[in-house]
Amino acid sequence: MHFVKSQSDIIKFNTKRTRRIRMFAGFNLEIDEQFFNSQQKSFYEYQKIGKAHIDSQGKGIENALNEYINDNIIDGSKIQKDWFPEVEADIFLSHSSKDAELVNAIAGWLNDTFGLTCFVDSNVWCYAGHIADMLNSNYSNKRSDDNGGYLYNHKKCLKVSEHVNTMLSVALQKMIDKAESVFLINTEQSIHINSDSKSVDLTYSPWIYQELVCSEIIRKKPLALYRYNTELYHSISESYRYSNTNEALTISYNAPTRHLIKINQDILQKWKRQFDGDYPFPLDLLYNEYFGDVVEETRSYIKY
Repeated sequence: MHFVKSQSDIIKFNTKRTRRIRMFAGFNLEIDEQFFNSQQKSFYEYQKIGKAHIDSQGKGIENALNEYINDNIIDGSKIQKDWFPEVEADIFLSHSSKDAELVNAIAGWLNDTFGLTCFVDSNVWCYAGHIADMLNSNYSNKRSDDNGGYLYNHKKCLKVSEHVNTMLSVALQKMIDKAESVFLINTEQSIHINSDSKSVDLTYSPWIYQELVCSEIIRKKPLALYRYNTELYHSISESYRYSNTNEALTISYNAPTRHLIKINQDILQKWKRQFDGDYPFPLDLLYNEYFGDVVEETRSYIKY
């Protein structure tokens, strides 16, 4: 395999095309458990494979709060680095936390079939609620109530939430930017039909909403950049949720999905049939359907 000598060559090569070509690719995948009935392994086998390969990326480190305090100032950047570390992954899977088993199975199928690595934040990162609990216990006037629970200062809790949400948001955006491709796992749990406008999807998850918007506006990188440096890559998930209160708060957001290419289980099957096990970049075979000229030009230039 032959590679170009520098990334500057890649940038020059793609200057004329980057405005109209999105080679950071996003896909809107409609899928359910039935897909796995026709595969070589069972849904539960793929689930185990997915969880194992994602868990191997390593968990964040949940250090005690005093590890991050210096001169009475908490180092938020260090908390983010330890609890939400950046990892290497080909595909960022955006999904509802209610689809955790399905997402692990999809990650397992992609890894077992193509050797691709996926990022699922809830499997790799520490639970953001733990950070909130840790900070609230120390800074939000935590005290026992008469019912065996705890009371907190409301304004201080809001301030803690601002910081924790920012840490998680920035970490997610970095992973989306780093990954080669984003797959939105489109199910009844993540995306809902807008009764007022069938052309606009809805989501009730603020995290899926943020991830979709981020994938829409994030800088689009040339395919050649990924092929030159094959260590770049990312998934989307709704991992940080507050515990239930007296009544569930439900807020809907318009879910921007038009920039994502719609694919389904038939496309996955076709992609699988095209892969012979030897091609070094399996995602190219999926891209061929939509960016064939760019894939061919990149292959010709980099010679792989």
